[in-house]
Amino acid sequence: MLQKVANASFWRDPNGHHAFILSVVSLIITIIAAVGGIIGANRMDNSLLLVYGLENCVDFFSSAIVLWRFYLPSSCDAADEARLLGREKRASVAISMVLAILGFGTIFTSTHDFISGEGKIEDADVLNIFAWVNILSIAIFGGLAVIKFHYADKLGSSSLKKDGLCSLIGAVLSLSMFINTMLMKADGAMWWLNPFIALCCGLG
Repeated sequence: MLQKVANASFWRDPNGHHAFILSVVSLIITIIAAVGGIIGANRMDNSLLLVYGLENCVDFFSSAIVLWRFYLPSSCDAADEARLLGREKRASVAISMVLAILGFGTIFTSTHDFISGEGKIEDADVLNIFAWVNILSIAIFGGLAVIKFHYADKLGSSSLKKDGLCSLIGAVLSLSMFINTMLMKADGAMWWLNPFIALCCGLG
C-alpha cells in the first residue's frame, strides 16, 4: 500500500493542482476543528482547547491563502503560470502575519487563565472523549503536515511550507492536550499544565 502511494503521481511528482486539492481538504478539516475547539473551550473554560480552536482558525486562513496561491482556471497559459509564481511571496508574508497574530493571542489567553485559575476539567467522561479526539487530531494534522512539507519541497513553495507549520502546530497542540488530559485524569491539581503548554506554544 505504501509502495503504491509512493509511486503515485500526486506524491512522486506533485503539481499546483495537487497542492490546490490538498488546500481544499485542509480547509474542510480545519474549519471543523476550529469550530469544535472554540465551542468546547467556551463550555469547559479550557485555554489549551481555545488555543487549539484559534490555531485551526489560523490554519484555515493559511490554507485559504495557499488555495489562492495555487488556483488556476482549467485553461491556462504560460502567463497564468508566471502569475501563480508571483503570488508566492505575498502568500508567504500573509501566512507569517497570521502566525504572529496567533502567537500574541495565545500568550494573552494563557496568561489570563494562569491568573484566574481556569482550566480544570473534572468530568471523567468528558476527559475520555477529549483524549480520543486528541488522538484523532494528532493523526490527521500530523499527516497533513507531512504532505504539505513534502509538496513544499517538491514545488519550492515557502507559503506551503508555512502552511505545513500551521498543521504541525495543530498536531503538537493535540499531543499536548492528550498528555495533559491523561495527567488531569490522574491528578486534577495538574490543571495548570493547560495554560502553561498554551503559553509555550504562543511563545514558540
